[in-house]
Amino acid sequence: MLSTVRTMRRPAARVRRVHRGLLTGPPHAVSRRDRDRDRDCDRERTSSFSRVPTAPPPVPVPVPTAAAGPSLGSVRRAWRPMLERLGAFPALQRAAVAAASFFTSPSEIDFQLPRTFDRKYRVAELLGEGAFGRVHRVVPVDTRVDLDLAVKIIPKQRVVTLQDYEALQQEGRMMVLLGGTLNVVHFFGAYEDDDSVYLVMEHCVGGDALARLEQSEPSAARDEALVAVYMADILHVVWQCHLLRILHGDLKLENFLFADEHEASPLKLTDFGGASFLGDGERLFEIRGTPLYTAPEVLQAEAGYSFPSDMWSCGVILYRLLSGRFPFEGSLLDERILLEAIDVESAPWGTVSADAKHLVLGLLERDPARRLTAEQALQHPWLRRMAAAAPAGAPTPLLNGTMVQRLQLYRSLNAFQQAVFTEIARRLPVDATRELVVVFSEMSRHGAAEVGLREFAACLERGGYRLTHGEVKSLLSRLDLDGDGLLTRDEFCAALLDWSVLQRECPARWHALVDAVFDELDRDRDGRLALDDLARLAPFSESPRVPSLSFRSDLRRCFRHADLDGDGAIDRSEFHSMLHIQLRAYEHFATRTAASHSDRD
Repeated sequence: MLSTVRTMRRPAARVRRVHRGLLTGPPHAVSRRDRDRDRDCDRERTSSFSRVPTAPPPVPVPVPTAAAGPSLGSVRRAWRPMLERLGAFPALQRAAVAAASFFTSPSEIDFQLPRTFDRKYRVAELLGEGAFGRVHRVVPVDTRVDLDLAVKIIPKQRVVTLQDYEALQQEGRMMVLLGGTLNVVHFFGAYEDDDSVYLVMEHCVGGDALARLEQSEPSAARDEALVAVYMADILHVVWQCHLLRILHGDLKLENFLFADEHEASPLKLTDFGGASFLGDGERLFEIRGTPLYTAPEVLQAEAGYSFPSDMWSCGVILYRLLSGRFPFEGSLLDERILLEAIDVESAPWGTVSADAKHLVLGLLERDPARRLTAEQALQHPWLRRMAAAAPAGAPTPLLNGTMVQRLQLYRSLNAFQQAVFTEIARRLPVDATRELVVVFSEMSRHGAAEVGLREFAACLERGGYRLTHGEVKSLLSRLDLDGDGLLTRDEFCAALLDWSVLQRECPARWHALVDAVFDELDRDRDGRLALDDLARLAPFSESPRVPSLSFRSDLRRCFRHADLDGDGAIDRSEFHSMLHIQLRAYEHFATRTAASHSDRD
């Protein structure tokens, strides 16, 4: 459950504590079946853990920070008013909260999470157990919710200190921030009662990558094309983490799970217990992680380390996939990592291409300043050559292979952003949506104005994409704003339009469209949107299909996210800023084209 943390050669410099994650568990903890997200679960997950996710940023973003002062949920309720009065003295307040947390009984700890787990889910068979708690398969009580999920049940007795409390919250925020990508084990929601915290997650049956590797044929027979596809999955999700300023800190084969048991199954990253948010120039100083995957600069932690340490771990993973062994193992492991030459000559390396070896050495570069970044690795000639080796005659996927990338980008937006984009899509002239309208009309039976899961899945398959059934359902449920289980043409166009191109190439048209939506919401014409103004926007307005209270809760969170200056209103500038999409931002996500996965079959 707890991330591995080693404590050798503690540096004299100020050490940033690395708190052991409370969400982590053995790889089998959520590795039995892939499914998807349900709209109700998707709303519940934006709890006190969440920072409303946005599209991956074009440049390093500020590290998400908690609200001013420490959370008081880790201390007994009777003490909180007194501790609140210490807010003018932050250092003293934090010390007092830390001390009070230590003397708070587990039943009094409050994460401000929904206490409705028992009403929504039924706990089924045990899947795994460890020091952190138990993992069970969980079944939704509402039989109309076609989900196959797992739940981690973490006893509050594990939350002993303020640091434990904050680590659990931070890990949840990371999983929410990465909720758009299909390459992370999906976090559906968090709940609590007096005794435990319940974390509902995607249920992957394919097992972890190391287990599958050990069960397969010797590595000498392993196809480089298959390794390249796996590596592309891994590097994509690491790239996404780093764009969001998340250092994972414990990348290893055991932390990548297969969605299902097919060889064509995609890989999904799990276990953010050792992860950290890093600001510009910020570094870590404590030695941690899994020894076989540890970067040299982590061992020499006196100078600190940052995102390149994750890339070294990627190099170890690639070395293991290609050769069947680790680059460094045995006695005196730390010294070997620091000093020993990297062997890419002895068997079975004679059968490995020069390009693949070049990428291995680029990732296992001991100088972190010269080591490849995730983005550079994804552009490496070996991966590009493998990706280009599609079967002869393979058709070009819909939207030039970007359809699933665009869908992942769109689902990383919050509900308010999506609702506004849908309103704008309704106002667009035909010439801006012609290609998407044609795709929708081909997907729709008999010219129907809405399509369901079956038509959506068939469209993706015919269009040259390969997703699991659960992933298709996950995407559809996130795009279906009004919660009726169907996708309208406007919802479809809003999700798949390349908004960044419209913003860049037609700025006058774009600004006019955004202003039109703003003016419609601004009833009193004061140039400022209050929370009640936004509540008029579908789907936040009253609807018999959608639980109003759930959407109102979502709306408040989205409102705080858009209100950049914190003055209690969203002005026109903030409204425009909220809708900005980086050019070609969808490229941060995996393509999931059938051609790119064909060699897995």
